[in-house]
Formats: sequence, structure tokens, C-alpha cells
Amino acid sequence: DEAAAQGELRHEPSIGRRGGCTRRAADEEPHTRTAMPPETAPDDDESALLSRIDDLRIASIRPLMPAACLIEELADASVVETIRGARGALSAITRGTDQRLAVVIGPAAAHDPAAVLEFARRLVPVQQRLGGELLLVVRVFLDEPGGGAGRWSGAMYDPGLDGSFQLNRGFRQARQLLVDIARLGLPAGCLYLDSISPHLPHISPHLPTSPHL
Repeated sequence: DEAAAQGELRHEPSIGRRGGCTRRAADEEPHTRTAMPPETAPDDDESALLSRIDDLRIASIRPLMPAACLIEELADASVVETIRGARGALSAITRGTDQRLAVVIGPAAAHDPAAVLEFARRLVPVQQRLGGELLLVVRVFLDEPGGGAGRWSGAMYDPGLDGSFQLNRGFRQARQLLVDIARLGLPAGCLYLDSISPHLPHISPHLPTSPHL
């Protein structure tokens, strides 16, 4: 009480106080320091200084929808056999045990999901007519291999084609397109530039790295 009346407080020395994490140094003993007004506390000064140089190019931060939530939202058990069957058939074709020809066909970029789906619909009667000789795979490029600084990144990352990078919309739109194509009975193939994205399991093959197929 006497120390508090004199404007002093006792505390344990800490290591790594930034971020709200505090742990006591094992080889130090508690000591006394003079309390400082909030507006002049070292942590506040440090935060103010960091705000002048930290994240200067970031306009906003929005949380990304967890993959599990998106998968649950757009789940469709009816397409499982289509995807599994296509994967098995493509594996057999590449091994030479299936004599059919695998044909990857589709637009170079899936920036217009409605147009891609219409294209897939027109392939359905072709697959039905030539299924004994061909296995058609709808090419759905959701990443843009030529993307980068100042360039369009692809339908999955910038679905508005305007640099707004609405990732949640892009992931939902991309997964919905793949599910819709699978519902037609056709497999879909994607070029994966980001192999850690778990949002799109409704894919039959993973295409080679070259976009010119």
C-alpha cells in the first residue's frame, strides 16, 4: 500500500512482452519501477512507431473462409463416382491399359463460369457418342500462370477481374463450377499453381504445368 501511495508498482520482469505474451526470466528477481502514465508507456510508444512502417501497403484484412466450411456448403455425393471413375480411367490411359485417348479441352481461363459450364454441356453428347474412343476432360484453369504483379491472378483469386481479390467469392465460385461440371458426368482438370489450397477437391486430374494443352 505504501509503495502504491508513492506512485510505484512491483512487477515481475518479462521476456517478449509484445503480443500480450509474458514469461518470467528464471535468473532474475522482481524489482521496482515507477509507474508511467498510459500515454507515455513504452509499449504504446512502440506501437505508434510501428504503425508508421508496418503494413503500409495493406488496405484491409478479411478472414478467409475455412476449406472445411466451403466443402460442407457445396458438398454433393452424387458426383463422387464421376470423379473416382475419371481418375481411375485417366490412370489406366497413362499406363496404357486403357486404349482410349484422353482429350483435355476447354478455355485457357475460367473467368466466365457460365460460359465454361455451357461449353461443358455441349461436350456431353460428344462424350456419349465417342466414349468408346475418347475420354474428355474439361480444362478449368482457375489460376493464371502468367499472373503476377500488375497482372490478373486468375478466377479463383480475383473473380471480379478488377484487382479486388475477393478470395472467398473466388473459392466458392470455383468449387461450384467444378461441382456443376461433375454433375454433367464429365471430369474436370485444373492447373495447380498453389498446391496448398484445400478448397477444391472436386477435381479429376491435375494437369501438367504447361498451360498450352
